Amino acid sequence: FELVCERSWIQPMLISLYFIGKMTGALVGGVFSDKFGRKPTFLIFNALQFIVTIAMSFVSDVTTYALALFISGGTSLVNFMAANVLGLELVAPQYRSLVYFFIDAGYSIGYMILPLFAYFLRDWRWFLRATGLIGILYVPYYWLIDESPQWLTSVGNNKKARRIREKMAKFNGDQNLSNVKNVDKPDGDPDQGRLVVFLYITKFQTVKRNFTYFYRIMVCMSYYVIALNANNMGGNRFLNMFYGGLTELAASIIFFMSVDVLGRRNSYSVVMSMAAVSIAVTPFLVLSIMTTMFSKLALSVAFAVIYTYSGELFPTTIRHSILAVLSSMGRVGSMVSPFVIHAGVSGDTITPSLITATLIALSAAAVMLLPETRNKTLPQTAQQATAMK
Repeated sequence: FELVCERSWIQPMLISLYFIGKMTGALVGGVFSDKFGRKPTFLIFNALQFIVTIAMSFVSDVTTYALALFISGGTSLVNFMAANVLGLELVAPQYRSLVYFFIDAGYSIGYMILPLFAYFLRDWRWFLRATGLIGILYVPYYWLIDESPQWLTSVGNNKKARRIREKMAKFNGDQNLSNVKNVDKPDGDPDQGRLVVFLYITKFQTVKRNFTYFYRIMVCMSYYVIALNANNMGGNRFLNMFYGGLTELAASIIFFMSVDVLGRRNSYSVVMSMAAVSIAVTPFLVLSIMTTMFSKLALSVAFAVIYTYSGELFPTTIRHSILAVLSSMGRVGSMVSPFVIHAGVSGDTITPSLITATLIALSAAAVMLLPETRNKTLPQTAQQATAMK
């Protein structure tokens, strides 16, 4: 599309448009998931993502490409969040971090494979077609995965929830189904929980909780500044992206090893403090690639903690909707990131680094106001979530 010289400003604008799509899609997908279920949300938005990816390869003008990029962003985050919420709700508290580890490790491996596609498919149109066709692998998921029994219970469909729990128990070799057949109903009215989301999030304790979620903006902005800036680093851009994926995989392992020992809250605070120091010193070092990759490692761990921790703080009836709102906060940081990169390319790297490091350090302190959720049962209702300490 000849986005060079006087048209070069369109490049960061397109990336920001993609993140605006993520923000918009997250809000729509969150409501859809809490209304119609985790499974249909995951399957439908997965299908849309890969269809739009293939369609993008046939566009001939930048306006249509921008629209397709917006839609692609709108679908890509929803399926990831639906998978995360579904995983959290399917397993016992002690296994939630393990579930997210596998989700995040899968993302990391995909991240590492992507530059291989890019290396052999230098034509961006064929690159999009090849990656879009990967969606075929998700077709069997229609039969392989079940709906969240916890969500079914929260909307009053106890019969189907019981049937899925019995299926899970039999698959795991548990012959004692007495506990499964007596599925407890959540305390409180689930319909009320869905209808009074606004009242729930404006309670004093929850306002304080959501205010501290500005750390989502910080981690998203900082993470994408590094991830999207891979091409501006020295060395081979394909290897840089591969190393970025390898860093993500290492972060997944560190996340899994730390959250069940230190807890969600402490893990986030520690890694974000380390990221703040690393980002602050990077402009003053000659070998800045090492500190940049370390910063990405710390931020990747923080990202993993966010997705697990956030889902554990809110009730089942509105869990995905609230996560969508919080994710949209993070998208603000994502949309700013291309312009932070552009400022660095233009000359001044010290000021953006120091400002970002300061805000990250503040988020590391603010998260300590939130309750710890390690090994605690997921709240089913707003009352249970508000009572968390």
